[in-house]
Amino acid sequence: MAIFVDSEFFHGKDWETRKKPQTNAEFWIKKTERNIQRDIEVNTYLESQNWKILRFWSNDVKKNLDACILQIQNTINERQNTKQKKPLHQWLFHFLNSQRQNKDLKSRLIH
Repeated sequence: MAIFVDSEFFHGKDWETRKKPQTNAEFWIKKTERNIQRDIEVNTYLESQNWKILRFWSNDVKKNLDACILQIQNTINERQNTKQKKPLHQWLFHFLNSQRQNKDLKSRLIH
């Protein structure tokens, strides 16, 4: 399982409908749109490796921490009850090994 807590500003919550930055607009629009695209790429890659992705907006974690924790717990329980059950250390080993094979994605995750 991969859990992300994304900033509403930097990851473009309600991007299509919200007011865009006015100061240094070209930079922020380009940066935010690239972050949105990277999030999609990361999700696609991790899901192709059989990872379950959970993404939370930072304000949701601040305002509804118990609900976020419950969602994480429910996801863990669901995954433990599936046929594709693997111990955490096997998931971590698989992820790290796949990262060695895909250095391009690793560098994009960091930046």
